[in-house]
Amino acid sequence: MSSSGLVQLGLIFRDEFGNVLASAIKCIFGLWTSDISEALAMAFGLRLAMELSFPHIIAKSYRQLLIGLFQAKETPYSPLGYVLQDCFEWSHLLNRCSWSFTKRSGNYVAHALAKLDDFSSAEQEYFWIEDIPNAVSAVLALDVSLLQ
Repeated sequence: MSSSGLVQLGLIFRDEFGNVLASAIKCIFGLWTSDISEALAMAFGLRLAMELSFPHIIAKSYRQLLIGLFQAKETPYSPLGYVLQDCFEWSHLLNRCSWSFTKRSGNYVAHALAKLDDFSSAEQEYFWIEDIPNAVSAVLALDVSLLQ
């Protein structure tokens, strides 16, 4: 989160070979925990999966607490619970959605997207189909090499 309260969420969709299907950044204003930011990114990704007609997805996060709540289908009575409820509603619109924990090192590209300075000036959404911003190309290349 920036000092202005602008939070930038990054996500990437890949196929089973690591090829980029889509990537996106969402900038929103707010003050909340990193768990809520990660849950908001998951909700954003689930909504995009629906809009892009991706019927089967594996939603990955490095936040173990979130994955545990998703897998247990639990929504605590809290601000986090409200965001999780949105995630569940979006996930039910897909043919199949599963939840998977990944180490932070398995989430480099999404993290790099969330940290890009070029997009952090206004509350807005940015999308790339079968592409990513040039500024994270090197991160993607390293990440794909680790998959092989």
